Amino acid sequence: MIHGRTHFGREFDVEHQSHIDGNLWVGAFAPGERVLDVRDEFPDSIEDPVPAERGEALTTRAEAMLTDGPVLICCTAGINRSPLIAARVLMRQGRSADEAIALLRERRHPIVLCNPTFEAWLRA
Repeated sequence: MIHGRTHFGREFDVEHQSHIDGNLWVGAFAPGERVLDVRDEFPDSIEDPVPAERGEALTTRAEAMLTDGPVLICCTAGINRSPLIAARVLMRQGRSADEAIALLRERRHPIVLCNPTFEAWLRA
């Protein structure tokens, strides 16, 4: 279990990794060749907009990896950045933003995507 506090003051206890759907997993950083590490790709910040081009490029990369087997999309704790990319993958697979967010919160943790900037980007 990982215990922590988000940048937004929310405490959490969460498993290291969570199965979301099909070959898609989300969690905290773990080394491996079936891992898409997004920790340093963009900040978990409400001040900075989501880098749309970077987010879409990471989503495309995740989709390509998923065709070959299970993939862990990871960041520091698997609460905001990796679920953001996972949500975009789920949306490209046909789910609405609401459905993708709800699934991630059900399977990972209720505070997933507590960064309001990230959630707004998904819903835009």
